[in-house]
Amino acid sequence: MVCHLLYPDYFERIASKRHKELVLKAFGELDDSGDDASTDQRLYAIRLALKERLPDWSEARRDYYSDDLEPIWRPASKSGDDEAEDPSFALEYKKQIVFYGPPGTGKTFQAMKLAESVIRTAALQQWGVGEYFTDPGAVDRAVAENVTRLQMHPSYGYAEFMVGLQLDADGGTSYQLGALPRLAERMRVERETDPERALPHVLILDEINRTDLSAMFGEAFSAMERDKRDTDVELFAHGADGESIRFRMPSNLYIIGTMNEIDQSVEALDFALRRRFFWFATPYDEGDLWPIWRAQWSEQSVPVAWDRAEPQLADVASCVTRLNARIRGMAELGPEYELGAAVFADLPYFVGREWRGRRHGRGGGKYLWDGKKQPLAPLKSLWALSIQPVLEQYLAGSDRRSEELAELRELLLAAPAG
Repeated sequence: MVCHLLYPDYFERIASKRHKELVLKAFGELDDSGDDASTDQRLYAIRLALKERLPDWSEARRDYYSDDLEPIWRPASKSGDDEAEDPSFALEYKKQIVFYGPPGTGKTFQAMKLAESVIRTAALQQWGVGEYFTDPGAVDRAVAENVTRLQMHPSYGYAEFMVGLQLDADGGTSYQLGALPRLAERMRVERETDPERALPHVLILDEINRTDLSAMFGEAFSAMERDKRDTDVELFAHGADGESIRFRMPSNLYIIGTMNEIDQSVEALDFALRRRFFWFATPYDEGDLWPIWRAQWSEQSVPVAWDRAEPQLADVASCVTRLNARIRGMAELGPEYELGAAVFADLPYFVGREWRGRRHGRGGGKYLWDGKKQPLAPLKSLWALSIQPVLEQYLAGSDRRSEELAELRELLLAAPAG
């Protein structure tokens, strides 16, 4: 950042090494600085290329953190500057990754943001800067059409995912392709029809531990490996011509799974399955509360000004962290039972319900606790309707369930000291 402050025309306002690597990964096709160029020289070359190809854009719009450019290179991630722990680099190499952690920690959100980044980066590189930015609708459609999300459940298996016998109109049976071979066939047609515009696809498998993943993948279990992509695999099924049905896993099909540890731990999965994915822990993060609350504050049209409620919301965030610290340390529970930020998303609704139709006192700053530090209705409703039912289920087998619930309630509802 010092270089940027001194020489803003030549150095980007990027302090994070990881962010620089992500920008280079996304916009690398525009870099003509040569093999010996430094990272900053490469970024400068990309900036010049963007300026040349987007002459009508302001410098602010060409900033890598602008609303136009940031979605291309920056997927949702909490890996800091450690490239080894970055899901975007891991997905590019391994082809399949899994976000795992407690419920409500944003696993599906991260998966969707990463999938979007994959498609946008590919569109920029394959279609070129000019087309990418002159026809943003085409890019948006590509994101919508090239990201497939499947919800896993106990009844979802090999027949639905790979191939299975189904009834025909005439009462007979025949093998019908499942979701994965159909997607692979669609990608094959796209490549043959217009190879220069054919983009990667991303398949999101939500809550993968709710089905028998090894059985569901079947022959694709081995075909998903990097060195076996784009190779024909014979399925245990035949077509109308009597010939065996063949399947080929495309090299540019990426798979992102999500998994709630509360249902099944990573350690409980068989090793052959685990080694085919890279695994990224997604624990509770206090910082995730704020974008959720801010979005809900607007969506629910809460009749209390956000900046007036923010100090008490900060206290609630501290209480949530305090609550999760206790859950993490309980013998009956543990880290996998932490409550993710999304579990607390209803708080703005309860605040809005309490203050809608009331005018007196809106500016007083007492929205969650009163002047005597006693919890008010919105906080009590959050506990009773959103939190307590979940914890009751978690503690169903505990001999000290009532005492533990009372302790956890106090940790959430008691106003922080100070």
